[in-house]
Amino acid sequence: MVSADQVLKIAIQYLSDNDAERFAQDFADVSYNIHKSGEADAVNLVRAIEFKLADLRAGCIQKSAFLIALRKMVVESVLASNIPALLAANDPINVPGVVVAYPEWAESSGTVPSAEYVLGLPVPA
Repeated sequence: MVSADQVLKIAIQYLSDNDAERFAQDFADVSYNIHKSGEADAVNLVRAIEFKLADLRAGCIQKSAFLIALRKMVVESVLASNIPALLAANDPINVPGVVVAYPEWAESSGTVPSAEYVLGLPVPA
């Protein structure tokens, strides 16, 4: 059964190394028939990534917008799951859910720090 963790690792690896061919192959391997062989969270994550890939292929968005959307999906998926993650706080911006980790920041400034989550891989730049 395909898990969201597997999909996240592929996305994070792509954000880390920018190897589009490897991402395409790994993502195709994990997403093929995911509706039959995947957990609900994995199915939802794959669908969201596929929608953004379709926008990219159709020319509706640029690669930079795809990368931003993919990073956001990774962060949101990790925040919504129990997957162990390494938190690296960056500049303060509004990121829902991080208030739990930094309640004093949210109260004092009205914003929360942006966050990148890594599952055993380097923090994407």
